Amino acid sequence: MSATPDGFRDRIWLVIDLADPARPAEAGRWWWPGQREDEVPDWPHGQRRAAHHALISGDRAYLGYDDAGMIVLDVGDIARPRLAARAEWDGGSTHTCLPLPGRGLVVATDEQVRDGPDAPRRAIHVIDVAGTEPKVIAACPEPAGFSALPLRFGPHNLHENQAGAYRSERLVFATYFSAGVRVYDLADPAHPVEVAHWIPEPPPGQPVPQINDLFVDRDGYLWVTDRIGGGLYVLRPRPALDALMDEVRA
Repeated sequence: MSATPDGFRDRIWLVIDLADPARPAEAGRWWWPGQREDEVPDWPHGQRRAAHHALISGDRAYLGYDDAGMIVLDVGDIARPRLAARAEWDGGSTHTCLPLPGRGLVVATDEQVRDGPDAPRRAIHVIDVAGTEPKVIAACPEPAGFSALPLRFGPHNLHENQAGAYRSERLVFATYFSAGVRVYDLADPAHPVEVAHWIPEPPPGQPVPQINDLFVDRDGYLWVTDRIGGGLYVLRPRPALDALMDEVRA
């Protein structure tokens, strides 16, 4: 999890032991040097170092760390996580880092955190982590025709392939705020292709939708939320997408 303990400037990564759920206990922590209040920050003015959340595959944790990009932690000893690698690119506000371990890939979102036409571009990147150093190999296609709209336009969350849910190492489901839900096919990870999208009507009193998070259940239904007033949507894939989802199910 991410949290801001006493003595820190911003969110760091914590490991919590829930062996006794009535008494959660800290089991480990990792932070970017300079985040602790008695340390000197070493990052450029105007940038931020803040943990989001990590997704774990084997002995590696893939952690979005805001303007530091993706942090890869060695969690072979979960009580003593240590830096194993880092990937950065032209972006910022790195949020979700989804490992596709059977393919040696990670898909990472840079969250759009600003409203309106003047917001910086944010993207979804495909990263090769099979070698000793992570390498960005592609960006998913950006939806066209949304950059001039009010509120947020850009990526946020990914469906995380959790146990008990729909799982695929080829199809990636993303939320894109005013551009709704986007589904990408990584058959060729160097050339991602958008294969489906969905955009709701704006909720009453809201100029555009702000699709925030999603979860794809084991039956293939998409559970989708709006971050302001749209509430919860439940989506059933059209036959073509449904068939593709069955074909590439992990």
